[in-house]
Amino acid sequence: MHTTDATPLIRARGLSRTYDQGGIAQHVLRDADLDVAAGEQVALIGRSGSGKSTLLNLLAGIDRPDAGSILIGDVALHALDETARTRFRRTHIGFVYQFFNLIPTLTAVENAALPLELTGTPRRRALRRAREDLATLGLAARADAIPDQLSGGERQRVAVARALIHAPTLVLADEPTGNLDVAIGRQVLAQLQGLCRERGTTLVTVTHSGEVAAGADRVLTLEAGRLRETGEVQTW
Repeated sequence: MHTTDATPLIRARGLSRTYDQGGIAQHVLRDADLDVAAGEQVALIGRSGSGKSTLLNLLAGIDRPDAGSILIGDVALHALDETARTRFRRTHIGFVYQFFNLIPTLTAVENAALPLELTGTPRRRALRRAREDLATLGLAARADAIPDQLSGGERQRVAVARALIHAPTLVLADEPTGNLDVAIGRQVLAQLQGLCRERGTTLVTVTHSGEVAAGADRVLTLEAGRLRETGEVQTW
């Protein structure tokens, strides 16, 4: 996937998404535009139910907009069918979830290695790389533990390793500190942001945390289905 400094990594135009709730149309996004530069870290804030997670799912290719376009690099994500979007996501996008989304029957190292295995990397090589990344995150001694044996902070570090292991162009994080206490959340966030900076990975984070938002290069607010740039950080 080719990108240049002159062209944003993410270019979204006129995004609209409506859901049917009991026969009533709920307009979650209305003609939303978004540009994110390669390597930039953007925080997305807004009230609960404002459409932040919907937007993240559109950028991940998990969902499709009712109208509008999404280009990631030179790939028109909105135009791909489900199979092609899944293939693109596995190769180019990492995802960090609030509730970790680890597979409970796999060890930490197996969870972290999964994106590499899904893209065809031999298992032994994927596991070796996953152990290296877990060690970078301070989890060398916990690599063979299953999720139930890990603390919340440790599980989220595994999720960070999994999101970054395949060298994605873009990482999307949905409330990555929302299920952690303040001190642990601060540590995990610093590791996520630091590794993305070090690797030149673009990071878009949905958050209610003023601290998370303040650490981003740019803060956007989603309100009434539209995005606007935020000067002073306000969270809900």
